[in-house]
Amino acid sequence: MPAPAGEGNRTRHPARNIGRLTLGSREIFLLGYGSKAGTHTKRNARQGMNRHEQNFPGELGVITLYGMGSPNVRKILLMLEELEVPYRTQRLSVFEGEQFDPAFEAISPFNKVPVLVEDGAEGEAAQSICESGAILLYLAERFGRFLPTAGPERYAVMQWLLLQTSNIGPMFGQYIHFKLIGDAGKGYSRERYLTIAARAYEIVEQRLGQSPWLGGADYSIADIATYHWMMKPENYRVDRAHCPNLMRWCAAIAERPAARREAEAAVALTADDLKLVRDAPADQLERFFWRDRRPGGMMLP
Repeated sequence: MPAPAGEGNRTRHPARNIGRLTLGSREIFLLGYGSKAGTHTKRNARQGMNRHEQNFPGELGVITLYGMGSPNVRKILLMLEELEVPYRTQRLSVFEGEQFDPAFEAISPFNKVPVLVEDGAEGEAAQSICESGAILLYLAERFGRFLPTAGPERYAVMQWLLLQTSNIGPMFGQYIHFKLIGDAGKGYSRERYLTIAARAYEIVEQRLGQSPWLGGADYSIADIATYHWMMKPENYRVDRAHCPNLMRWCAAIAERPAARREAEAAVALTADDLKLVRDAPADQLERFFWRDRRPGGMMLP
């Protein structure tokens, strides 16, 4: 597939080609490089490789991130840019049903993005991980960054990470769902999740009034996980003037060099998302939102 604009200076690295993922008419090289294999980060590969070798002996496998422009995918992009390791991205057209291909379902049982795949060493299997929280934990432990190794500090970070993955992401997502497709319950569902979103802003605002970062004194995967979900409070009818601590926190993350690079890298993944969801036929949206009842399923009539 053609590289996004600005890809010309990206560095390629040798890799083994040990698997393929075929989605409909498109063939994607899971591990290894080819004309359809995706792209690398602009960061210097030697810098990323040296950081890896200092913390983990052995070879850094090729890292591929599958996704689109959602906050859950962008949090992984931000983490990869913070780590400054070489990676590549492969956009998945979820509004056209590519996530339901059996080849992708094999690495993502719930047919969701993001999915991260790291090539294994010679003779070893690749490491495939779905679910954004699990991916952040994997990368933090893999490279020894953005997660304390032990003690109360570690569990504070994990607590706020899981608060994002179990509350902020799902509840905000439900509001967006009912906002997009309408609400047969005369607005009840939409207003319920909007109220929960406002409460989440209150909780995070209070936390950031007590601590510079969600997990404590240091920037961590808790902040990386939450940033893209909460950076635009107006989307949830929250006044920025009512959350000065959160806006200070958002500005501090946005000024990080990795966040600037992530915003550039996200362009290729977010391309056409709004148009595709707007133009998707009804049956495709039904499947995307898991509203189609498949023959032989477990749900009772």
